[in-house]
Amino acid sequence: MSKSRLTTLATLMQQQKQQRDTARGHLEQARERALAAQRQADDLTDYHKAFHARWGAQPGQRLDMGVLRAYQDFGQRLDHAIGLQQGACRGHDARVDQARAQLTQRETRLATTERLIERTETSLAHAEDRREQRRADEAAAQRLLHHRKEYPT
Repeated sequence: MSKSRLTTLATLMQQQKQQRDTARGHLEQARERALAAQRQADDLTDYHKAFHARWGAQPGQRLDMGVLRAYQDFGQRLDHAIGLQQGACRGHDARVDQARAQLTQRETRLATTERLIERTETSLAHAEDRREQRRADEAAAQRLLHHRKEYPT
């Protein structure tokens, strides 16, 4: 393995860090949107409860048919809006799950590249150690050969 491969892997790791950071940002945005959608659904539900509490049938109160029909129509529209908002919440939750999965994938790729770089660095260090040992062995052999030539036995 060469140092150029190590350089390539370092470049790859930098790109993967950027992709991970981008994925992290997307997850945060998705969470914020999901939270906002849930707050809106909660607000609609609270309004729905207050509406029914305010306009619900009270003992001894008589309502005009037109008022009663308007009350029922508005209640149905409010129920429909709550249903739509709950659907939007489920969609936002799904996007949060997708963003989380994307972030996990990016983090896994980055960790794999980091381990590959570590292994490459270790391999390069071992190869350098072997070369250094070979040089030392050859130098020792040369000294021994030179010593035997000068001092034959």
